[in-house]
Amino acid sequence: MTGQNGFFVLGVTPQANGTFSVSGALQPLRIDQFAFTNNFSQTLTADLSVNLPSNTKFGDPNEILSTTFIDSNGKRRAVTVNFIKTPTVNQWLMELTGEDLTNSTLAPGG
Repeated sequence: MTGQNGFFVLGVTPQANGTFSVSGALQPLRIDQFAFTNNFSQTLTADLSVNLPSNTKFGDPNEILSTTFIDSNGKRRAVTVNFIKTPTVNQWLMELTGEDLTNSTLAPGG
């Protein structure tokens, strides 16, 4: 079985008991994404340390960061973090946006 670009993976086919023979011949393997158990681990906490530009003025374009989290169903969720400069010196507003997000709790300093 080849991928969309015509490439394939070579490997040793496992034996019935799940072990591999060290002398087995390499052959094309089928990799089926649905043959594996989904052992996801949802994102429970996230730490974010950033150094925002000190010379940014109120009204300048936002500083933007994109990242991905895993939800409780094992689905990847893209999240965009917008840092918006406020009129107050050294103060920024942090806005999280993404598709199908629910709620979150910010820790002290968040």
